Amino acid sequence: MANTAYYLKRSRAAIVFQIGLLLFIQCLVSVLLPVWLAGLTLIILLVSFWIQLKRPILDYFQAFSIDEWSIRSTDQVVQHMRLTRVVNHHFYIVLYFQQQTACSHVIWYDQLTRKDWKKLKLLAKLF
Repeated sequence: MANTAYYLKRSRAAIVFQIGLLLFIQCLVSVLLPVWLAGLTLIILLVSFWIQLKRPILDYFQAFSIDEWSIRSTDQVVQHMRLTRVVNHHFYIVLYFQQQTACSHVIWYDQLTRKDWKKLKLLAKLF
């Protein structure tokens, strides 16, 4: 697999999606629950969103073969992993690795260049 190194940016689409979900949840909660409980829920939602933003995200990944990948997160830790599944959800692609069953990596369409996004979609079809 030649030329399969991907450099990722922070996704604006993911942040807009998360904020939209938080607003939707807060609207439902404010209608269904008392004001003090809705305020407490808002604080919990904002803290969870802030923790999500502080988490290290995938920064770079490269294929050595069809299933052997090297990934690097923003905390500069490089790991070699075995790719087990790639799922294309049109706006984002989910990479599942064998070593991490609890954590998969989501790649949004705006994190890559158009050319790299098409290569990754092709990989999802082949996998």
